[in-house]
Amino acid sequence: MVIQELDIKNFGKFHNRQIQLSEGLNLIYGENEAGKTTVHTFIRGMLFGMEKQRGRASASDAYRMYEPWENPVYYAGGMRFVCGGKVFRLSRSFARIGRKTELVCETDGEELSVEQGDLQMLLDGMTETVYRNTWCIGQHRSGTEESLAQALGNYMAGYEETGDTTLDVSEAVKCLKENRKDLNARKKTLKLEWEKQTQSQELRGELLEEEIRQKEKKRNTLAAEISQASAAMTTSRVTSPAADIPSDTDAESQISHRRSDREPDPSPGKRFQQRSSGASWYICLFLILAGILGVLFSPWMWARIGSVVIIAVAITLLFIRNRTIKDQQEAESKKENESLQWKKKEWACQQLLDEIHELKLKQEAFALEQEEENPTLAQIRRLDEQLAAVDLAEATIRQIAEEIHAGMGSKLERTVSMIFSQMTGRKYNRIHLDEKLKLRIHTSDQVLTPEQVSRGTMEQLYFALRMAVGQLFCPDTPMPVLLDDAFAYYDQTRLEQTLRWLSACPNQVLLFTCHKREQEILDHWGIPYHEVRLTDY
Repeated sequence: MVIQELDIKNFGKFHNRQIQLSEGLNLIYGENEAGKTTVHTFIRGMLFGMEKQRGRASASDAYRMYEPWENPVYYAGGMRFVCGGKVFRLSRSFARIGRKTELVCETDGEELSVEQGDLQMLLDGMTETVYRNTWCIGQHRSGTEESLAQALGNYMAGYEETGDTTLDVSEAVKCLKENRKDLNARKKTLKLEWEKQTQSQELRGELLEEEIRQKEKKRNTLAAEISQASAAMTTSRVTSPAADIPSDTDAESQISHRRSDREPDPSPGKRFQQRSSGASWYICLFLILAGILGVLFSPWMWARIGSVVIIAVAITLLFIRNRTIKDQQEAESKKENESLQWKKKEWACQQLLDEIHELKLKQEAFALEQEEENPTLAQIRRLDEQLAAVDLAEATIRQIAEEIHAGMGSKLERTVSMIFSQMTGRKYNRIHLDEKLKLRIHTSDQVLTPEQVSRGTMEQLYFALRMAVGQLFCPDTPMPVLLDDAFAYYDQTRLEQTLRWLSACPNQVLLFTCHKREQEILDHWGIPYHEVRLTDY
């Protein structure tokens, strides 16, 4: 790419100024405040545009610094350049209102679109960040920014793997990190949910176990009471006098017990007792009636006395009979109540056994349910697999980038070493670069950092790095080299060597200076150049 003409319509201090440039070396001379840095910034703004910054960045915003001194609403310029054998005209309006960019191929009349990337294609994918850190060197800015190392890493990885220099390795790693962050957040949420589910399940299992334990305890108590009652009844049967001479009460108790154990129909002994009880009642009633008749109708005193005695005896016997029957009934009722209570306990015991059985079935079902994979836990495991895949992808990308950097990095080291060696008169022949573009100078007996050499040598070292990286980024479309008083710390000899190297490089060189020594060296060595004097404008 070669810039032929700059048309500064309204930019900084310049208004309707045209500057003609040529291929090769262009010496742009101007005293202090003549506008060298303004032209330098104008070229960069034409190539990449200018945006007004906000916040803290606005303090050093180039947009504000180079707003036109006259009529700031009209903030525009143009450039004519050659690329790929065709002539192009680029026009820009930088003003916030009515901002516009036009790109026209004057060779064939085709109108191109900057918004759709046609200018970026002509610049061979060069970004402003890369350009500012390679071919474009401002005053006292020989060092490179950290962003260059990232851009260079992306370029190396993309170019080596796919031939596409726009592949962004750092962006891919950033996406993976964001993906990991999202996966970890989802995993944390699911883990909290799973812990709550686990606690709920543990509590449910403990409640089931406690319920079973309480029912078994209650059932064992009832079983012990039933066993004790049965043993007491068996003992009373064995030791009772009714084993030898059964009484009416014992007979009723035995009959009641048998009836409760077997069937409700009365036995023959019970029926005999009922008939005997009825006969005794009739006998007592007959005696009372006979006694009453004797008292009323007997003419003899002793007969009447005997009748009274008979009536008393009969009444006494009847009272004793009724009392005996009542005692028997109470005893029988008590036995039946005890039997009923016993049966109730047996039924309660059986019911507890059934409930315990159901609870144990629930416990077994709960245990089988726990053995099955929990859906939440399954999701956590899948997230773990995805996280492992993200880690593997990031590690693979980094490993590949390191391997690529090791391959292309050695090529870059050789280029930097060659340029630096020519500029220093073969004094330093080997330069080492790490992945962050940190420089090390290897001499015959030691390794030096840029801070350990003179300021001039350090400036040359960073200049060689910029030129080497620029050649790596744009091997097919050399970009113009913009140098704004970049050689202030160079001595005479090294400046001569640097200018001789620049004259031999394929790039168009725009050397902005306020000194005469560059021109003197170029004239001394017969190096052709195109001179532009800003003081003449």
